[in-house]
This record gives sequence, C-alpha cells and structure tokens, in this order.
Amino acid sequence: MRLVLGRLVGLTLGLVFFGAGVAAGDAASLGAGVGSESEAPTRDAGYRSELERIWLTPGASLDVRGQRIRRRALALGAANLDSPARALIGEDDDKNGFARRQLAVLLAPDLPLAHGALGAAYWRQGEYARALAEYSQSFLSIPRHLEASVWLVGSLLMILAGVLISGSLAFIFVEGFSGFSRAAHDLGDLISDRMPTFARAALVFSVLAIPLLLGEGVLGVAAIFLAIAVAYGRALDRGVLILAALTLWVGVYPCLEGSGRLLMALNADPLASASLALIRGSETPQQLALLLEAEGRGDPLVDRTLAVRARRMGANQEAAERFQRLVETDSSDQFALTILGNIAFEAGDTAGAIAFYEAGRQVQGESAELMFDLSQAYAKVFRMEDGEFAMARAQQVNGTAVAEFLGLDDSNFVADPAFPIAPIRRRMVAAASGRPMAEAVLALIAPGWLGEQPRFLAGGLALAILLGFLLQGRFEHASQCLRCGRRICVRCDGEMWSSDLCGACHHLFHRPEDTDHLLREARIEQLQAREERLEKMGVIASVLLPGFAGMRARRPDLAFASLLLFVGVLLFVIWRGGVVPDPLAVGVGGTFALGVAAFLVSIVYLGVLFTSLISWRRP
Repeated sequence: MRLVLGRLVGLTLGLVFFGAGVAAGDAASLGAGVGSESEAPTRDAGYRSELERIWLTPGASLDVRGQRIRRRALALGAANLDSPARALIGEDDDKNGFARRQLAVLLAPDLPLAHGALGAAYWRQGEYARALAEYSQSFLSIPRHLEASVWLVGSLLMILAGVLISGSLAFIFVEGFSGFSRAAHDLGDLISDRMPTFARAALVFSVLAIPLLLGEGVLGVAAIFLAIAVAYGRALDRGVLILAALTLWVGVYPCLEGSGRLLMALNADPLASASLALIRGSETPQQLALLLEAEGRGDPLVDRTLAVRARRMGANQEAAERFQRLVETDSSDQFALTILGNIAFEAGDTAGAIAFYEAGRQVQGESAELMFDLSQAYAKVFRMEDGEFAMARAQQVNGTAVAEFLGLDDSNFVADPAFPIAPIRRRMVAAASGRPMAEAVLALIAPGWLGEQPRFLAGGLALAILLGFLLQGRFEHASQCLRCGRRICVRCDGEMWSSDLCGACHHLFHRPEDTDHLLREARIEQLQAREERLEKMGVIASVLLPGFAGMRARRPDLAFASLLLFVGVLLFVIWRGGVVPDPLAVGVGGTFALGVAAFLVSIVYLGVLFTSLISWRRP
C-alpha cells in the first residue's frame, strides 16, 4: 500500500509541474493588454509547445488567452489540457474564481475535477440546477479520463476484494461457531464420554491452534472452521460454504491482484507515463529525456509521441517526417495520415491534403476530425457536394465536436485527431503487477504455505471441504433441539428422534397422552416464554449483527449475502474518498460515484435483511 501511495504521489507531482508555471504566467499577465499571437514557436524559446507559449506569453487577459489556447488546442488535437485546468482550479482568487473554473472546464472538458469545481462555484452562487448538472458531468466524465477511470475502477476492485475476503471469512467463522459446541462434544466422546465440557472446548481450541503454530494465520484457522461447518451443516449450508470458499479465493487473487495492478499502473511503464504527460502538456525534463533516449528503438508509442511533440512545437517539417515514417511502418495509421493531411493543408497543398485524408478514410473508416478536415479541403477546391457529404458524416460521428469546430468560423481551420489513449492504458496495465498488493494482504491473513500460491490456497480450502464431507458421514453427530435448545446426542441419551427435536419435546408435542396434563401445560408455557424472549432478542440481534436473521431462519444463503453487503457498506464508508489519494483528476465525481454505490448496496442490504426476517417469522 505504501508503494501505491508513493507512486501516485510521484505521478501527481509530475502532473502539476506544468501547473505551477501556468499559475505564475497567469499572475504575470492578468490585467495586461492583448499581445501578439503571431510569434513563431521555436525550440529555443523555452516553451514545451505552442500551447504553453500562448498561455504563458504575457500581455493577454485571462479570457483572451483561454480562447486562443482552446482554438489552438483543438487544431492540435489537444482538446483536454489538464495542467492549466488544474492550475486555474487551484488558484485562490475570489475575484476571478468563477471565471477560472469556467475556463478550466473549457480547457479540459473531460477532467472530472474541473466539472466538480465549477459545480461547487455554481452552488455557492445559488444556481443549484447548473451545479447539479456540473456534478453529474463530473461523474459522467470519469470513463473518458485515464487517471480518473483507473483510480475509480481500482478503488472499486479493492472494495470488492475486501467485501469478498471479509464477508466470506465472516460467514465461514459464523457457520463454524454454530457447530463448535457439537464438535467439542463429539470430539470429547472420542476420548472419553465422561470428559467435562470445558475440557472438550479446550480440546477443540487446541485443534484450532494448530494452523497458528504452523504459521498459516487466519486463513489456516478458517480452514478448520470450514471443515467443522461442512461436517455439521445441512445440504444448503454446505452449498453456501463451498460458494464462500470460492468467493474467498476470488477476492484474494483475481480481485485483489486486479486492483493492485490498476492502482499501480499509472507509473508502471515510465515510457507510457512520459507519453501521457507529454500529450497532456505536463512532461518533466526527465520524462522528455527518457522519450528522446528511447527514440529509434522501434517503439511505436515513443515514435508517435515525439511526432506529436514536434507538431505541437510548430516544427511541421520535422513532424511531417516523423509521421511519414509512422505511415511507412503502418500504412493503416489513420492518426498519422490525418495529421499529414493537416500539415499539407496548412502549407497550401490542398490536393495533397485530400489524398492523405482519403487514404486515412479508406484504412480505418471515418472519424469526426478526419471528415471535418476533408470537408474543409473539398471546400477549398470548390467540390461543394463532396464537402457537404463529408461534413454530414462528421456531424453523425461527433456532432458536439464538429459544432465547436464550426463555431470558430474559419475556413482555414483543420483539427488534428486526439492522441489515442488506449495504447497507453494497455501498456500501463500490462507493465503493472498486482502481486505485491495480494502479498501485502496475505502477509496479514496467510503468512505461511497457504498464501504462497493461488493453487495452495485453493487446495487448502478444497481439503478442508473434503475433510468436512468425510466427517459428516462417519459417526452420529450431536445436534440441538429447535424447541428447547437442549443438546441431542444418541450416545448420551440412548434415543434420538430427529436431529431437530429432543426426546422430551418429542413426547411433549407428539405424544401428549404420555405426559401429565398440568406438567405439559407448564412446560409449554415455559417454551413459549422462551420463544418470545428469543424472538425479541433475535430482532435486536438481526439489526445489530449482520447475517443473524438469515442464520436464525436457517437460510445460510441470506446470511452470506447479508455479511457481504454489510461489509460492502462499511468499506464504502471507510473509503468514501477512494482507497488511495485522488491523482488530481477525480474530485467530487469520485466521491459521488462511491456514495451512489454505497447507497445502492445499503438498499440491497436492507432488502436482504427484511427477507431474512420474513423467512424467520414464516411458520
């Protein structure tokens, strides 16, 4: 867990690196006049991209710079500029705070943090409808943002792992305890039928201590309880116990390892992290040096990232050469073909641009940016019918984006496609390992042999279940009377009418002619008073103790579901801010998502509790 936190903190510092510069440049330029936008960016100007130059060049107001950087960002396929958006949100300026948050959403419409900040600003102004709309967008934009989606899914998987592990262990222990006294009685009979009750209990406790002495921890003890529960359970109990054992294994390995992989993925592949930082405009000098050092090694992600960097630096000739090499390597690279077409279009080579656009259209279908750019190129050569068709197709693919392009009212505007995030996500997840997360948990609950390999835990649980089945049919088990609670044992009593009713109760209810009338009525009154007392205590216990109502109703399936759901609600409350710190991406959207999940789980838990109570009271 400490390793996860350290990596996330490192990523967070990298993401806000550019933000510090944004804030400084913003403070220096507020209130100044509008500067020139025609300055050509160069590598020696000290800026990492045209976008950084536009933002940090003094002499323009906040609104003017925002509109300029948004226009250029759309042209360069950088529709989400997280770093300046974070800086705008983080600035403590009450006078311009609302305008800053609006601009943050404009610069990074897929950043949940920005929508949450704007929603809070609307709420303070009393515009509750707009506030709720922005809060909703904060939640809905999470799947579109890599860091936010990885954080949320990783947190949900961690909570699910905690639910499966804790709920399954709790159910196994509860079922085991329900058969504990009978197991102690039967085990004592194997040694001496005159063994005192405390000695029988001590004997069972000594058996439970064996896994601890062997270093197997909580899971070792749970395996003993699992064997006891299977041996003394009914058919339905045994079925649910097998399900609980499987659920425990799934929680420890697939869920826990999957969560660890996602939560550690953001910084697992240095090249992928550097690529993500560069396309977000927040790369550090060390990350840039890492990318440049990896150039020429045949890494498609590095080559594409450096080509995009050249394009955003304004070095179109270098960018064209780099993208051309990408096309030579992969002729179906629509991303590279579209940008090559845009470079040709901006250079006045409309025919060359159309050729690139058509090639890109043929290899991978139609994208909104490609078809919009093709429409703009057709308009230049007066192919109006083709241009209208291309524009209609672009609007069908993504009408919102095309509407923003058209709103610029510029016949010379073409838009680069957004950098594909999917390859970065795949590389990050593939490079990460969730094993350290699983090992950290297993070191607490299974430090020995059971926790070394997934097959060892599966084998240990399977052996415990098999042992329980073997013990189940080897001898007459002691049981408990449902009427009076007395232990039923054929060895002690000499008779056993059923596993649910002792001899005295059998005579009392099924053979009344063999009992004294007055004594029978007195005994029935005592049993009724006991049942009423137990019922009242049971209702209280059902509310306070998850799973109790299901166990009392002899519905282990409902008891198991109650335990899982209760643990889920508890973990959602404990981790309402996420399992690990927010990587400056999610904000209130993550809290809202986890809160909604907690509410839904609570509703289901109450439904299961109500069903358990109904099953208990049903005759």
